[in-house]
Amino acid sequence: MKFFSSLLTKNAFTWFSNLRLNSITTWAQLETAFHAQFYRGEMNVAITDLVALKCEDGETIDDYMFRFKNARSRCYVSLPESEVVKIAVMGLGFYIRRKLLNVHIPNLAHLAERVRQVEILRKEKEKYKNDERRLKSKPFS
Repeated sequence: MKFFSSLLTKNAFTWFSNLRLNSITTWAQLETAFHAQFYRGEMNVAITDLVALKCEDGETIDDYMFRFKNARSRCYVSLPESEVVKIAVMGLGFYIRRKLLNVHIPNLAHLAERVRQVEILRKEKEKYKNDERRLKSKPFS
């Protein structure tokens, strides 16, 4: 039990750190408390659940990838990485999907990096268009 906390990250680590001192004395108690805190009842995920995952408006690629990887880790059907990438791409918005057509993406890490690059370019393009409009609307002195 002493080493359990070293395996935890983020919410699970915070939860464990905030347990009352000596409130859990056996492994069975720890297991019960952990499941009560984090078990959601939807442990198994089907491929259709992965396909249904969509990147929400305003959601960063990192947040979407976290949700996707979390769901994938609960999917007990083994898929080649290339298929997992295709499923993840299907959950992205139209603009991003269009930019990724005919681009080889070997894994989810590369997908996230590529999406970040596309987003940076889109923001630069929007800024350029806004600057251009502002210049056109100003009368020359």
